[in-house]
Amino acid sequence: MCLLLLQITCPGVLLKDKEELYLSVSVLGQYKKTQCVPAAFPLLFQEKLVFEKAFADVVDPGDLVELLETYIFFLVGKILATYEENTRDFLFPDPKLTHGHHGLDREILMKRSSSFTGIAPKLRFSTSSLITESLLSSGRSHIQGDLNWVHHSTPNGKLQTQLPKKNTVSPEKSRHNLATKNYEQPTIASKSRSPSPYTKRRMCELSEEARQRLAHLNLGPYEFRRETDKPPFVVRRVCILSKVLPA
Repeated sequence: MCLLLLQITCPGVLLKDKEELYLSVSVLGQYKKTQCVPAAFPLLFQEKLVFEKAFADVVDPGDLVELLETYIFFLVGKILATYEENTRDFLFPDPKLTHGHHGLDREILMKRSSSFTGIAPKLRFSTSSLITESLLSSGRSHIQGDLNWVHHSTPNGKLQTQLPKKNTVSPEKSRHNLATKNYEQPTIASKSRSPSPYTKRRMCELSEEARQRLAHLNLGPYEFRRETDKPPFVVRRVCILSKVLPA
């Protein structure tokens, strides 16, 4: 998710406190804030904030959109005004609420705090979202790697991290386990080979189903990308200049 903050307007309102202001954003469990700007309306930000989150247990795009409804989006200034909305409605609003270039620019009214006098500030911004498919195998390997570590506290309050103890096995059993493990692992040749035509076709079918599901959800501007999408292989031409010295 990319959030482009443009400006906050509040016509006719003068701020008594001349300390610089900033805008903080909390979404998807992450918190970020803008650079400070002078305390005079309009507040010009022109700043881009990027938020990324992986949903390991989500397969269907519809489930992802429903899950976004449980995440709350917060816009908090210097406690002068706030804005709160569920993440789905914030990222993918109704088309009639968008206007401007390609329908990306939007405006929302923030809720004034008790210490702020004047009309409600209006925020102008735009959002864009990238939904990417991820392979389950890579996600599980990271999860398993995290589970292999044990965290515990020492008497002085410091955390120590160590690998769990392994049971000792006989050399014969160790050799047998190693051979079995190597047999189960894919070979280097199999990794270097391209997927079969059937595998490619099936992966394209699944991705097309996901695209259709997202289209039926009537979402706002977003981009859908498969993890298997790779840039084309480019061979660069290398020119070597050499100088021939006289004999």
